[in-house]
Amino acid sequence: MDPGERPAEAARRETREEASIDVEITGIVGVFGGGPDFRMTYPNGDEVAWVTTVFEARIVSGTPAPGDDETAEVRWATVDDALALGASPSTRHVLQSVLAGRPFDAP
Repeated sequence: MDPGERPAEAARRETREEASIDVEITGIVGVFGGGPDFRMTYPNGDEVAWVTTVFEARIVSGTPAPGDDETAEVRWATVDDALALGASPSTRHVLQSVLAGRPFDAP
């Protein structure tokens, strides 16, 4: 997120920048984080953790295509296809949780 930006604004901006489409945010699918899949240690020893918010959205304009140098390819994929791409532990966790109908991680 950019300073002062709201989460839904960041989701719309990032979708436009990286996938060349404009979306309307229609809801929140889930919020995930805090566990070991959402932590890492940088080579300098700094430890970080993050929270991922998954939004539901619909495309309102544009054609999906790479929009910047951070995106190599844009395509529709099943969850199994996405997992086979070598998804990170946090992405795997989110996909599996959403499929299981768990919108957040409960203690």
